[in-house]
Amino acid sequence: MNDPVISLRGIDKIYDQGVRTQVLFGVNLDIAAGEFVALVGASGSGKSTMLNLVGLLDTPSAGQVLIAGRDAATLDEDERSRLRREHLGFIFQSHYLLPDFDIMENVFMPCRLRGEVALGDSWKRVETLIETVGLSEHRHKRPHQLSGGQQQRAAIVRALANEPRLVLADEPTGNLDTQTRDVVFTLMRDLSRKRGQAFLLVTHDPSLAVDVDRVVTIRDGRIVDERRP
Repeated sequence: MNDPVISLRGIDKIYDQGVRTQVLFGVNLDIAAGEFVALVGASGSGKSTMLNLVGLLDTPSAGQVLIAGRDAATLDEDERSRLRREHLGFIFQSHYLLPDFDIMENVFMPCRLRGEVALGDSWKRVETLIETVGLSEHRHKRPHQLSGGQQQRAAIVRALANEPRLVLADEPTGNLDTQTRDVVFTLMRDLSRKRGQAFLLVTHDPSLAVDVDRVVTIRDGRIVDERRP
């Protein structure tokens, strides 16, 4: 396997809000550059907690989260935010597009947050992505003028705008009908293969965990199986 873009080493996660509850137990996981990984498990298995840790949105109770040669678990929030902006992209079940901005402005937002300006190299890169996902003729429309599938395609472009090393996709097709779901999944898979970006897809849908490089199963806070379909 190529050098991992992110590594989890001996991750425990404990919540203590009056009642001590351990959610993750000694989790180890490497995701390589360009790898398309599905994380599957029942509700309450620890998927969301693990995704929050990989996404640097939370810190473990024990263990290491290694990205870009740094242990994110030891960094302060500002440093974690910088790593997140530079190395990670996010796709959610809901697209979370901003209603008062057109599609091009929405998908360029991660670049703007890094201080990049419209019409520069990043803008051209995002325009190419918009064309790749078939939204060129819609780029100046507002989100409410697009279908659900088109909105989710825009959300994928937004996740890729900063050229992240790893894209985290949390039930990204959960609100779509079957046909649109398949189109969006295929788009993500093709983009991963062509651009060499790693994807971690969290899903309850076993049909999506077929055309992937690896399926990781989590149960009761422990990784119990890893297989390559």
